[in-house]
Amino acid sequence: MAHYISAATAFDGALSYDQHSRTWRWEDGTEEPRVRSVLRFAHAPNFRCVTRSEQTFVEIPVDWELRFHWVGPAIIRECIRNLVLRHGQHAKVYVEGSTELPNDHRPIVDGSLIPLEAWEAAMCEPYDVSFDPDDQFELIAKAHSLSNHRSLDASSRPT
Repeated sequence: MAHYISAATAFDGALSYDQHSRTWRWEDGTEEPRVRSVLRFAHAPNFRCVTRSEQTFVEIPVDWELRFHWVGPAIIRECIRNLVLRHGQHAKVYVEGSTELPNDHRPIVDGSLIPLEAWEAAMCEPYDVSFDPDDQFELIAKAHSLSNHRSLDASSRPT
C-alpha cells in the first residue's frame, strides 16, 4: 500500500523521513522499519543519458510530457521542471521516434541537459511510502495515538 507524502512526512506529519539515516521515524523518535520509501526514480520518465566533455547529462526534451504521453505524479513533473530551471543547459537532444531516417541518433529537438549528479540527487528523494497491507491498521493506530497526544499537549498549553 502506498500513501502520498509531502515534505518527507507521512500519516499527517506523525512520521518523518530522516535524511541522515534514511529511515522513517515517528515524532516520538522511534524508528519505523515497516515503512519503506518510494523514491522519485520509481515514477520518473526514462530519459536518455549522454556524455559530453567528460560529463554525463540527462537529456530532457522541451515538450517531454506531451511527447511521451506522460501522466505520472505531479510531484515528479514539478521536480523535473525545477531541475530544468536550476540546472538545465539549452541544447539539441535526441528523442526516440523523432528522426526521419532509420537509426539516426542525432540530437535534433530542443531540450535541456541536466547534470547526472543533479538528476540523481533529486530522484533519490522519497515522495511516497509503502508498507505491507497487514501493517496498515497498526501504523494508522500509532499515527492516531501520536496525533491525540499532540492534541492533548496543545489543549493543555496556556493561551
